[in-house]
Amino acid sequence: MKVATLTLPLHDNYGACFQALALQRYLQKENYESEVINISDTLGKNDFDSVCKLLKKKIKLFLGMERRISKAFERFIELEIKKTEKIYLRSSYRKQLNSGYYSIFVGSDQVWRSDYVSDLGIYYLKDLNTPSTYPVAYAASFGKDELLYSYNNIELAKKCLRNFKQISISPCA
Repeated sequence: MKVATLTLPLHDNYGACFQALALQRYLQKENYESEVINISDTLGKNDFDSVCKLLKKKIKLFLGMERRISKAFERFIELEIKKTEKIYLRSSYRKQLNSGYYSIFVGSDQVWRSDYVSDLGIYYLKDLNTPSTYPVAYAASFGKDELLYSYNNIELAKKCLRNFKQISISPCA
C-alpha cells in the first residue's frame, strides 16, 4: 500500500528531514510504499506569487545572494528520502494529495504553526477529497505554547481535524 508524509518543505531544516526519513524507513520496514509529498515553500500563496517567488529565488541563487543548504546535505536528501516531484502550484498539490494514497501522515514538525505556514489548509488536508485515504497527524506541532491563530484558522482547524483518523501531537518548544 502506498502512503505519504506531508511535512514542511525539505531544505535546511535538518531535524525535519531526519524525522521524515525516520518515519519513511519505519513505514518501509512495515512493508508500505512510502514517499514524502515534496512541496515548495512557495505553495500556499497564489500561483502567480508562487511563480514570482520561485523566479526571485532562482535569480538570487544564480547571483550568489541566496543562502543554500550544503551540497552534501542536498545530496543526502536526494539520495535517502523518497519523494514526489517538487510541487509548486496548488493544482498540482491537490492532484498529488488525491492520487490514491492509503494514508497520509502529516508531520512531524511545526506544520500547524501559523507564522511558519502561509496556508494552514495544506497541513490540515483541506483539499483531501478521497474518502478512502486515512489521514494521520504524526507528532504535529503548533510550535508555541500560545495559539496564534485567527478566528478563520481556528474554524479551519476545528473542521479539518475531524477528518483525521488518528492524531498525535508534539509538545511545544
